[in-house]
Amino acid sequence: SAPLKVRLGPAPGKPPAAAVVEWGYKASVVPERRPFFADKRVETLDCGWLHVVAATESGAVFAWGENAFGQLGTGDEAARPEPCRVALPGAIPKVGAVACGAHFTLAVTADNNLWSWGRYQASNWPTAFAASWCNRVAGDDPKTVGLPPRAAILQASAGDAHCAALVSLKEACVDVGPRAVVAALYTWGYDD
Repeated sequence: SAPLKVRLGPAPGKPPAAAVVEWGYKASVVPERRPFFADKRVETLDCGWLHVVAATESGAVFAWGENAFGQLGTGDEAARPEPCRVALPGAIPKVGAVACGAHFTLAVTADNNLWSWGRYQASNWPTAFAASWCNRVAGDDPKTVGLPPRAAILQASAGDAHCAALVSLKEACVDVGPRAVVAALYTWGYDD
């Protein structure tokens, strides 16, 4: 049999990975590379008030910064100046997108589920949003409607203390009446 040959560096046909740089509060005043990500391909990242979350091509999610409300997803409230792995359950599919509020984080997985952690969320541990108290079910309060069961989250966004999710209604079995509605925008959070 032929010997195994290993080539270090970017995979053939793939462009080099983009660099992660940061600057600002508690960091350099000029943009500096984050060496931690030198051998990782970051697909998406977002910044909260004082924290950053990045999802990599491999599906791993890393966070760093302040953590007073559990926004790093480590289950505690200890700040992390260097990136650490978010404590997502091992069985969830790859995270395709992240969104940071001021003190909380949202993640959308490849199977279109929404996960959340930090302030205003159910836990400092990453939690499936549909199963949390944050997602009010229709009937709890006539003025409050939660995400429909089996809703596929297409995209999520986070503000200071509010969230939005674009939801596919195709698989959610939502009675939308005579018009064909395939997606809806759900918003929740503080309205002051």
